[in-house]
Amino acid sequence: GGASRWGIRADSDEFAPGWKVSVKLEGKFLSDTGKFGTDSTIFDRESSIILSSPYGTLQFGRIGYLHGGVSGGMIAGQTNPFGVIYKQCGAQNVFMNAAARTPNTIRYETPKFNGFYLATQWCNSAKDEEESNALPNRTRYFGVGAGYRNGPFRAAAVYGTVYYGNKEKTTNKAVDSDEHSYSIAANYNFGPAKVFGGYQYGENLGTATKIMGKTFLGAKTHNAIVGVSAPVGGGTLMAATALTQTKDGKAIGKNAKFIKQDGYQCAVGYKYNFSKRTALYTAASYRYLKGTKNNQTRSIEKTKTLAVMAGLGVNF
Repeated sequence: GGASRWGIRADSDEFAPGWKVSVKLEGKFLSDTGKFGTDSTIFDRESSIILSSPYGTLQFGRIGYLHGGVSGGMIAGQTNPFGVIYKQCGAQNVFMNAAARTPNTIRYETPKFNGFYLATQWCNSAKDEEESNALPNRTRYFGVGAGYRNGPFRAAAVYGTVYYGNKEKTTNKAVDSDEHSYSIAANYNFGPAKVFGGYQYGENLGTATKIMGKTFLGAKTHNAIVGVSAPVGGGTLMAATALTQTKDGKAIGKNAKFIKQDGYQCAVGYKYNFSKRTALYTAASYRYLKGTKNNQTRSIEKTKTLAVMAGLGVNF
């Protein structure tokens, strides 16, 4: 269900009680061709240095969004049993930037106090090509969140904002102000089954932000997902459903219309572990989208998509 990847992980010895440094370098590759996931980039997934201490964890490098589901993300990966993988099944198609990562990022997470913790994150330049630009011309990200992890229960809430560079506001004319998102997620393991849920509200979406595969102009979006997993026949049965409602905040061009999208997706899957390192998986997902036609260059028409997958995953 997940991307093929390789990487290097290393931990230092403790140089003081509770203090150590870790390195994580991870890259995607295409298992059928052997090519890198991103041309000319070896570590296109997480690439970070982590300082752990009794006062919390400080991380530097290429890291996932705080409201995402990868590299320390607190929200998207906790909303459903598929996480942010399994193609059309997971939250990466529902929540904003759920499987994306940003370079030039600093993240801090406090120690846990009776299961509670806080985290904050800042990205100084989210796009590699903007690193040499002046600050107003860079896309930047800030997030702050609170979480709880104790026994079978997990919950989190995150506020995030994307500060758009001048290109998005002037050249692309996609937004008038910065992107804001408010996200919550929770799951609980009852034993016979584990239930999941999450909700996200976002506004002023830029052209790089996709919701169920579609882009918008300065849009507002409401997205929700619920799911359940249960042990069945020696493996794990998974199911999830998601709803989305998104509408443009801008319309560009003569006689241009505001694009609106309503849709849902349902998914079911099964994972069977042959061993600690090897698992067989299969999943199917159905997506229905109904949108607004446009006589300009943008249009979201009614679409129905069925996706089926099966594979063998090996960790080593």
